[in-house]
Amino acid sequence: NKTIKEFVEKVENIEEWNIDNLNSAISTFISQKNIKFSYFGKPIRYILTNYENGPSISLILKILGKKNTLMRLNKYISRKNN
Repeated sequence: NKTIKEFVEKVENIEEWNIDNLNSAISTFISQKNIKFSYFGKPIRYILTNYENGPSISLILKILGKKNTLMRLNKYISRKNN
């Protein structure tokens, strides 16, 4: 999915992996892409946790940490490209 790949590129550049920076990155990304949060949020949450509902995306990212977040998203992207 092109949108998820572009999101990975955005969050890879976050140096301080904290809630404020994650919220800001998500908000900016959604705004730049002109997409609804639900279009973006539910798939990302499912990719990261295997659940459709749960905590905020930024909290999930924070809890997983940068390394695990990127690993899970990249694993999803590579599966979709095969």
